[in-house]
Amino acid sequence: MHAVEWRLQGPDGTAYVVRNLYEFVRANAHLFAPADVEWKRTGGKRGTGGEWCNATAGILNIKGGRAKSWKGWRLIIP
Repeated sequence: MHAVEWRLQGPDGTAYVVRNLYEFVRANAHLFAPADVEWKRTGGKRGTGGEWCNATAGILNIKGGRAKSWKGWRLIIP
């Protein structure tokens, strides 16, 4: 589900092409507020699913159509 191509625009206008949203957020935590990259788990051990943080949840809401942006992050529609 998460290994799809994302075209994102950051709050500063920089464009990012991302293959895995969760990996992008983990590798680029400096682009987000510290509280937004605190990983939470709904159950099980790390790597078994159910992990999320505010940044991934907010961006997933954009992709799902529930929001147009999240803290300045937007989808770039080709």
